[in-house]
Amino acid sequence: MLQEGRFGWAMLNVLANLLGSFAMTALAFWLVSASPAH
Repeated sequence: MLQEGRFGWAMLNVLANLLGSFAMTALAFWLVSASPAH
């Protein structure tokens, strides 16, 4: 039971990491495309 919970937590951590990096990339891309310089 403990092992299963730990595995779920690890998966959640990886998912949060991926989502975070994707959000940062999307934000940077939006900032670049929305900037008046371009």
